[in-house]
Amino acid sequence: MCRAVTCLSYCIAVTTKSLVFAAEAYPKLEAPLRFLDLVSLRIRRGTLRTDPAVPDTLECVPLEVWDGIRYELIKLEQEEAERLIGARVICAGCLEDRQKTSPTRKLTWEIRMGDEFCDDCYDLAVDYDGIQEASIYNTVVECMLPQFRLRMPTDIPVHNDFDRPLAIIAQDPETAIWITTGSISDTPCTSVCEDFDGDENANYQQSIVDLEPMLPPADADARFAAFVSRFHLEPVEIFDKPFRPRKNNRVGRSSKHVVLDEGGSRVFRRGRLCPAWRLFTTCLGEWF
Repeated sequence: MCRAVTCLSYCIAVTTKSLVFAAEAYPKLEAPLRFLDLVSLRIRRGTLRTDPAVPDTLECVPLEVWDGIRYELIKLEQEEAERLIGARVICAGCLEDRQKTSPTRKLTWEIRMGDEFCDDCYDLAVDYDGIQEASIYNTVVECMLPQFRLRMPTDIPVHNDFDRPLAIIAQDPETAIWITTGSISDTPCTSVCEDFDGDENANYQQSIVDLEPMLPPADADARFAAFVSRFHLEPVEIFDKPFRPRKNNRVGRSSKHVVLDEGGSRVFRRGRLCPAWRLFTTCLGEWF
């Protein structure tokens, strides 16, 4: 079966790793963050009051201190989430070896290949679904994004290394995820699927969606920035550089449409928050 998903939206991209670690840590952070947010709100409004039996020192703590507590709490819980996920994708033998040879090296989500290749570690890594794991996906979609009126249009990551096996793109930590302000169509999500029977007859499906183009919401950039800052996410700017043949090469008309994995390249610029309108398409083919 072949499934194509096309999205037109005002969006940003964040590294899959940072989003997965944030989602893994979120259940432990939800209640403390709610408390810290309430304290900060009351400090700004001048309405923070403590029990009369308790010394009023708490009311004198400046807002910057509470912000620092919030930041360090999120950082600690996400580091622990990274360690827990890292422990899931490394076998007991390799874990013991690493503790002996590199005791200070932190555990993280990675696919161990090359000199570090281990069949057991590789199997553990490809069995971990990353952003598509039910608990992670539901936390991102139902708990984290709604706070900022944002969406994740697809759980299929964007890859940047065409030498890595695309068959395990969902399990690859070195990818990115799109975050959008929402749909500009009456249909929030549209996909086209067609079962391939393997015979000589043509198989196809079509889909038409009515669009209502508009300027992005006035506060869209602020919401993106707040979402990234809140959960310590790593933004990434993504763009494709198509292959361009030299002028003295004799090429046909089709050379203007060279697909990316036949000579082009994809660039990830980490650390840059660049909201923009983007049209992106993913086509997934699976044999059943």
